[in-house]
Amino acid sequence: MSDEEKGWYHLASHLGMAVQEVQLKTTATEYSKWMVFLAEERKWKEERIDKQDIYLAQIALEACRSRIKKPGDVKLEDFILGDLPKTKKASKPKTKKEAAERMKKQMFSALGNPKGFE
Repeated sequence: MSDEEKGWYHLASHLGMAVQEVQLKTTATEYSKWMVFLAEERKWKEERIDKQDIYLAQIALEACRSRIKKPGDVKLEDFILGDLPKTKKASKPKTKKEAAERMKKQMFSALGNPKGFE
């Protein structure tokens, strides 16, 4: 199968259509643009770390920790190929009132009403 044929099948699969239908409805320019888009999308998917990667790394971490003398020395990052996504850490509340307001907001959000009961 040629690269062009593979491209048509990939595009048809992506669009949920039959290959022949896609070929009839797609111009050469549009096909070229689709191939660039799908190649970039594939590259992006290969480079990113998703929830399944992290879950599998956690399993490997726990299996490793059960077999070594110092389990605390092993970190999740040791089992992930690539960099973990950066997450923003919330700043610590400065006062008790601020902490109470933050907790109240979290509780209302969990109940599906982030503005609270008014």
